[in-house]
Amino acid sequence: MKRIVFIVIITIGLFTLSSCNNIKEAKKITNDFYISRQNKDYNKMFSLFSTQVFEHSSKEDILEELVLVEQKFGKIKSYTSTGFEIKTENGITKARFEYKVVFEKGKTKDEIILQKTGDSFKIFYYNWVVK
Repeated sequence: MKRIVFIVIITIGLFTLSSCNNIKEAKKITNDFYISRQNKDYNKMFSLFSTQVFEHSSKEDILEELVLVEQKFGKIKSYTSTGFEIKTENGITKARFEYKVVFEKGKTKDEIILQKTGDSFKIFYYNWVVK
């Protein structure tokens, strides 16, 4: 009986450790995304996106929208994670983050969904709304 309890505790511990590592890794990607935007390092920013994103939107279209946001609201002053969730379904791990982004002349609420591809997360979906 003690052996079964020990195995269950080890299994839960490993699962928790794996989830924490996934959250840290995904959070680093979202942080790199905002830093790249602030620095206007768009090549770095686009390297964080899944290739599936570009099947629906071109880099030029995404860049045009981000430039329009900056023209309207100014530069990003700060960004704060306001929530997240991470799920694994059918062997696919996805992380969803919400951010409050403060610009010089306004705020947005951003949603970023990342999908684990191989050993790393990539941005799978990005959306923002004016707050």
